[in-house]
Amino acid sequence: MLFSYRWLQEHFDDPLPNPQELADYLTLHSFEVESVAEEKDDFVLDIDILPNRSSDCLSHEGVAKEISVLFEKKTKTPEHFQIQEIESKPTKLQISVEDSKLCPRYIGRKVSRITVAESPLWMKEKLQAIGQKSINNIVDATNVIMYETGQPLHAFDADKLDGEKIFVRLARSGEKITTLDGKEVPLDENTLVIADAKDPLAIAGVKGGKKAEVDKNTKNIVLESANFHPTNIRKTSARVNIRTDSSKRFENEVPLKVAEEGMETVSSVLLKLHQNSGSDKEQPIFEEKIDIYPEKYRQIKISVNPSRVSDILGVEISEDVLEETLHRLEFPYEKTNVIQKMLDLAPKYAGTKYAYGADQSTGKTEPKSFDSSSLIQFLFAEAGMLVPRLAVDQYFFGEEVAFADMLPGDVVFSNAAEEQIYFKSVHFLPGKELPEGVDHAGLYLGEGNILHTSREQQKAVIEKMKESKQFKKVVGVRRMADPHKERWLVSVPEHRLDLERPEDIVEEIGRIYGYEKISAKPLPTETFSPKIHRLFFAVNKIRNILFTLGFSEIYTHTLQRKGDVRVANPMAQDKAFLRTSLLENMQKSLDLNEKNAPLFGEEVLTLFEIGIVFPEGKEHTALAIGIRDTKRKKQQRAEEIFQKVEEGFQEAFGKKLPHREGETVEINLDEFIADIPEKFSYEDVLEKKAAGEKYESISSYPFLLRDIAVFVSEGEDAFEILRLISEEGKDLLVRTTLFDIFEKTFEDGLKKTSYAYHIVFQAKDRTLSDEEANRIMDQVTKRLNEKPGFSVR
Repeated sequence: MLFSYRWLQEHFDDPLPNPQELADYLTLHSFEVESVAEEKDDFVLDIDILPNRSSDCLSHEGVAKEISVLFEKKTKTPEHFQIQEIESKPTKLQISVEDSKLCPRYIGRKVSRITVAESPLWMKEKLQAIGQKSINNIVDATNVIMYETGQPLHAFDADKLDGEKIFVRLARSGEKITTLDGKEVPLDENTLVIADAKDPLAIAGVKGGKKAEVDKNTKNIVLESANFHPTNIRKTSARVNIRTDSSKRFENEVPLKVAEEGMETVSSVLLKLHQNSGSDKEQPIFEEKIDIYPEKYRQIKISVNPSRVSDILGVEISEDVLEETLHRLEFPYEKTNVIQKMLDLAPKYAGTKYAYGADQSTGKTEPKSFDSSSLIQFLFAEAGMLVPRLAVDQYFFGEEVAFADMLPGDVVFSNAAEEQIYFKSVHFLPGKELPEGVDHAGLYLGEGNILHTSREQQKAVIEKMKESKQFKKVVGVRRMADPHKERWLVSVPEHRLDLERPEDIVEEIGRIYGYEKISAKPLPTETFSPKIHRLFFAVNKIRNILFTLGFSEIYTHTLQRKGDVRVANPMAQDKAFLRTSLLENMQKSLDLNEKNAPLFGEEVLTLFEIGIVFPEGKEHTALAIGIRDTKRKKQQRAEEIFQKVEEGFQEAFGKKLPHREGETVEINLDEFIADIPEKFSYEDVLEKKAAGEKYESISSYPFLLRDIAVFVSEGEDAFEILRLISEEGKDLLVRTTLFDIFEKTFEDGLKKTSYAYHIVFQAKDRTLSDEEANRIMDQVTKRLNEKPGFSVR
């Protein structure tokens, strides 16, 4: 995105560093600045704002806040964007939002008696600096405020609407819209639109329509400042093939609170435009805002351990530095204890509605219902700690505690036989078994009381655990956090949607502190003992064995035409299933490579592949080996190679390979290494692979084969043949292969040796013609015949 240096300076009373110094510092600590260009009396910075920071920094205000953190400068709101109190009149405008998930917030406001005119100089200059053109004062105001705050805005001509009600709904089958640039776009039932009682007015978050376009005759407008679901906007933008600055912001998610800032700012700017125009016309009438905001934002809180910050960054960060950095970032925090914080919060949620499968515990809006495990997850999240969503995963996440040693804040798990019973971990430790099964959890509050969700009462309740039907069969007790350790509970500002876990806070502290201050340190060898991953070790060993024997590794597609496991949304009809074996692809690779064997100069093809297969709905790592004699004459050569492979495996693993059927063999590596003794060393894993040749892609154009046989007098070097072929063939010569040698004594008693070569020609950029290859061969023949002692047969 382009940013005006002068515009950024308006956010500060103190002068900013010069543009290049500012760019260098931003690149080092925040974002890559791709260029700094001088434009008249301004400089324009092209800053690459990555998706994780798009929510707060796709705006001049956002980048100014970032600069204030880096340089410890106080920011201010530029004069033109300062919000002023506006008297509001009652409104008849109505707004209907069909789906609050697709449109979590919509603010509308009608403004009457406006004057559409040329924009003031300050507004034109701002837009021009970042490559935008001026349209009129109303449209320009919505655009310039988007580049200032990050909130896309839109203005509709109120007199062109059918009725006084705005509908935010999905398009109906067969509907179309003509966009502001005159493009007719067909709409489908997945496209969110802004509409009046009759027609779509805009593709929500993407592009406005012609029907309610603001023009020189507009007198009354409806302002829109809304928030739309990122995924829906991204899909819509791709579907209609329209990408705008507005859609770019929405698809990267705009904080909900910015909608209000955008509406207040545009209202103030429009009022000041009228006041500064010198017009004697009546002042615009601003009607009351309508703010459809059903699910309020819930501030995310993250618990940070100061010592853990130092451990992750690899440098000692004192509490004073940590405190100073959080102040600079404007991250509110409190020093607390996770367990105590959670216990203080827990009673407030007694009485909350029960809903099985409720999954709102770590969302960004206030939850309205819980099941047992989502209540546990939510309470820990409010105390700054992330725990898994499902009860079975929470069971394995926590530290085991004897029932007699249970403390307030511990989580009790049971098999109440009321909901879905899990006997294995799903996400945290997939596949780890829990024979007793678990389907319910509760938070122990002390004195025999437990907070949990009651299926019978359909709400969260606090009751005596020994009297609860749902805790008759207790499976275990787990402790999620140290009840005695103090932590810092950081409240994440609403505009920082990228911060969700402790590591995110640590990263913020690291970049502000300065990664250049963190020096490399060797790992403490006395406490560090690397554990060897058995499969990783085996795969490395196998690659070394096969590379040494001249094998080439291939990588083929995991998705196939048939199999046991069907993909939910296949990318193509022939890629709808996960493969059950590597052998089908191995055979195809052998066939393909045989066709190109002259290019390789190999008569025996040796290939292998290591990959995941999915037979009968299960999965394991497999090895496939393929050996093919392209001449089909001496299968003994293939057998000799396989024998060497077997010897290599026997030496490395002490095990024989399965019997090879025909050209290929497949091995279940998980089973093959299961009983190998654990005597690996770290050096074994780091063993270097056999040096290979530099990779070059094969031309997609066909190659041509030619043969030549030359008699050479005794004492002459056959190298001269290859030199001449190479000189004439130049870039079109791919390979020469000696395939026959014999000696002959002529009638005059002179002995000569015949050398016969396969010659392969191929072009990288076109199909080579026979005429070109013949021309080269004619020249080679001519030059060889001219040399004393040489004669082409």
